[in-house]
Amino acid sequence: MRILPLAAIAALVAGVVLAGSAAAQSADSATGHKRVLGYQNTETGAFEPLDRAAPDVTLSPTAGTVELSLTITLKTPLPKGGTIVCGVSLTASSENIATATVSSWLEDASSLATVSSSTITCTVYVPYSWLVPAASSTIINTFSGSYSIQMSNAAGVLPSSVRYSEATFLSGKIPATGTITKVTMNAVI
Repeated sequence: MRILPLAAIAALVAGVVLAGSAAAQSADSATGHKRVLGYQNTETGAFEPLDRAAPDVTLSPTAGTVELSLTITLKTPLPKGGTIVCGVSLTASSENIATATVSSWLEDASSLATVSSSTITCTVYVPYSWLVPAASSTIINTFSGSYSIQMSNAAGVLPSSVRYSEATFLSGKIPATGTITKVTMNAVI
């Protein structure tokens, strides 16, 4: 039977390979050398180590709520069965001038208006929670909010004669965490 001698040789070879690998690993750790990941540059032939990514800084969420209360004067007649939808978009951005990187975050919300004669009221609540780095001499954070007012007929389609209203109502620094920013505006459509 030749199977037993072949199995014995295979086991011997595997043992030598494993022992050599363990010896090489222990030699690296005994001399204090660390392996460096990298690649060989095909143009220069030089070894180029891979850059180690800096660990992400643990950020606490910047969270709050924006409450926009709109009082809308209706100059264009609301179609029978029509609705008025108020929408709010919040945008935060963070620019790191040292690394020339910009990150941005967006939150949207909308609500149906309450219609009574030619005056309409609409309140939109927009909660937000973003992982924004703290402002510093190299990090510039900005915050803005815009609203829109849209009239539609009973089928949900905009009549061709209706004006669509849109404006910016917030601009500046991101409010402190936990803040409820209340804004009251008047608009005409």
